[in-house]
Amino acid sequence: MSSPGTIYDHTLLPVDGSDEARRAAKRGLEFARAFGTTVDVLHVVEEKPLRLTRTADEGDRLRDRWYRYPQEILGR
Repeated sequence: MSSPGTIYDHTLLPVDGSDEARRAAKRGLEFARAFGTTVDVLHVVEEKPLRLTRTADEGDRLRDRWYRYPQEILGR
């Protein structure tokens, strides 16, 4: 919850694992502390063509597994 009298309620921290994102997240957390905001983190992943497989079918199966994995972890 934001501090009384502030205009901010939430701080969104998009990250992608880069050094720049880590530095920006550190500053974002400082901002959030200063204004007493709730922090939401968004992990951004660049989707690139899969080149780990020999056939398109193998790539499709691997991609499907990659998309299902978080749901399996969450028990959905």
